[in-house]
Amino acid sequence: MANRFPSEMDVAIIGGGPAGAATAIALQQQGDKRVAILEKSRQNHFRIGETVPPNIRSPLTQLGILKILESGKHLPSLGNRSAWGSSELGFQDFFFSLQGNGWHLNRTQFDASLAEAAAERGAILQRGMGVVGWDRLADGKWSLVRMDPDGSQFQLKTSFVVDATGRRSVFATKQGANQVRMDNLLGIAAVFEFEEGAAKDCYTLVEATELGWWYGAPLPNGRAIVTLMSDGQEWRQHQFSRWENWMANLAKTRYVRELVAGATQSSELLIQPAFSQYLDQMAGDGWLAVGDAACTFDPLSSAGIYKALRSGILAAEAIAGYFHSDAQALAKYESQTRRQFELYLEDRRQYYSLEKRWPDSEFWQRRRFNISLPPSKRLRFERSHHCASVLRRLKMYLPLRDLQMLCELCVGGKQASDVVAQYRARTESRVSAYRAIEALQYLLEQQIIR
Repeated sequence: MANRFPSEMDVAIIGGGPAGAATAIALQQQGDKRVAILEKSRQNHFRIGETVPPNIRSPLTQLGILKILESGKHLPSLGNRSAWGSSELGFQDFFFSLQGNGWHLNRTQFDASLAEAAAERGAILQRGMGVVGWDRLADGKWSLVRMDPDGSQFQLKTSFVVDATGRRSVFATKQGANQVRMDNLLGIAAVFEFEEGAAKDCYTLVEATELGWWYGAPLPNGRAIVTLMSDGQEWRQHQFSRWENWMANLAKTRYVRELVAGATQSSELLIQPAFSQYLDQMAGDGWLAVGDAACTFDPLSSAGIYKALRSGILAAEAIAGYFHSDAQALAKYESQTRRQFELYLEDRRQYYSLEKRWPDSEFWQRRRFNISLPPSKRLRFERSHHCASVLRRLKMYLPLRDLQMLCELCVGGKQASDVVAQYRARTESRVSAYRAIEALQYLLEQQIIR
């Protein structure tokens, strides 16, 4: 099969998950692009399921693939229950939604169906073949090196590359893009199986606790997943990767433990990154990053799949503009994606601020987003090799170049309010004043500025 693969395509998509598949489908709707999806896996391995809200119908309808939700392999989601900001359960029932119910996805089946839908519409789908290298050619096109499972390598020439490799952003980071983290959230999950063949209800459950928050949801085939969301600091301190410690904390919950009462553990603990992050460069000449490769959201948002599909649709529009010599198409895509991420951060901040219990918990202190820096506080930065070395290792809150700019604005001593105002003026207010203050507090904590 590998030697029959075309030697040249218009667009090569590295990664066949929801964002990559949506990009391919949206490109095929335009009807004039040769598109290849290069997926390293066989898409037959277990993936942690995800609950999607009713609005998932909108991008699926736009892509013409709404029917994949009707395969019988997914469970309906009737709504959300949450103990957040209070010990009492609150309810959001999808019964009143104009778009109907949501879904508890079989992610393995869902992702595979999306990729197959792209192939049915004309994209070339190749599973089990990873991209291991690339070069920019003299004519401006890319030469990708593909490797199949037996180690054989093949060349693919393409005019445009889409990085759909998820939060690793494999291609984009090699083009000079940098990942900027907003937190250190991890998900530690386990799958449970019910003897009677079904979970107790079809609601998603979220419960806040002192060391993080728990997520529980039914899965198809008589299973349920339970996940502890906590920071890397708590994960190490409390050794949540040990089953007995994880179970001891589950036992302290009021509602989530009831979700899997009587069920049997059917998986080892699954530890996955869940932190929010974004790329400081999401597109460049002849390439762009899509979905989680461009930015990732906190699982609390329940927007991962929706965001991936919408991102793919926007990416296809940008790529079409690029091929039609629209010099602003990629910049517009990046601006839209950045704006979406900034709006998400505002929603995230507001939602976490609702939880005011456990005032001494470091997990919640990190998310209360308290501004401790007075506007009149005088800040000072002194250039040194040590500070430069430490700065290069910082990857939180703002890109390195912006952290360096904040430091330079503090040379000679300036009031915090003046530093924020000058920073926003120089960056044309791409980020909120709060984000600049958050970064200054981070630099103070790291003892870069004083």
